Amino acid sequence: MPKRPLGACNLVWVDPGTTSGLLVCSINPRWLKGQGSPSWEGLGNAILSRSAYQVGRHPRRFDTDKGTSAQFGINGPDEYLLPVLAEQPLIETNARLTSILSGDNGGDYGRGDLSMVDAGEIVQVRQIAGLLDNYPTAALGIEDFTLRIANMDRETLSPARLRLAIETEEILHGEGRVPFLQNPDAMGMATDVRLKRANLYFPGMPHATDAARHALVFFRRCRADEQLRAQAFPRHFNDWEDE
Repeated sequence: MPKRPLGACNLVWVDPGTTSGLLVCSINPRWLKGQGSPSWEGLGNAILSRSAYQVGRHPRRFDTDKGTSAQFGINGPDEYLLPVLAEQPLIETNARLTSILSGDNGGDYGRGDLSMVDAGEIVQVRQIAGLLDNYPTAALGIEDFTLRIANMDRETLSPARLRLAIETEEILHGEGRVPFLQNPDAMGMATDVRLKRANLYFPGMPHATDAARHALVFFRRCRADEQLRAQAFPRHFNDWEDE
């Protein structure tokens, strides 16, 4: 029996780092099923909505109406906790977190060393968790990380730490989604020209644009691989049939 139509397939892709790129994208499941043009333009036409953000060191959001990006203002400690979605708070309570990050917690707890890199990653994990709470049925993808140079600097290893932290937060306190990992080399397929053809290029937001590269490659993989498609979007493609 065919399933009741469930609407678009949603994907949240994270490109982690000291500045993390985030893409929230909805796509017509029929394109993933193989209907419509497989071209980059065809993929772009199948995308029903898109939202791009950067959090961390260079926080920005993309205005789809104007086609431009804008920087989040940073004027004080609370601004580091600015939610990804401006009109929907993602930090449930930030007073305690702010006091911990600023070192003013009343002296009730022992304190170790908290670097600015560590603090920024903690805030990112909380923001990304809040974003994921808004898309409980979306597939989750994260760029995989492989150390290619002999550099143990904390910022160099930030992507690996963030990936594990986001994964742990989602499994223990979120919907329990295990993220799909994609090698950074996959981004080479989604060039700037192809992103523009698919209407998923975000000028001024390189990290969000990299998240979009991964998302487009992942959508194409899902179209070509029935098993991956069903694994990513089980509500749509487990025993799914055309009407």
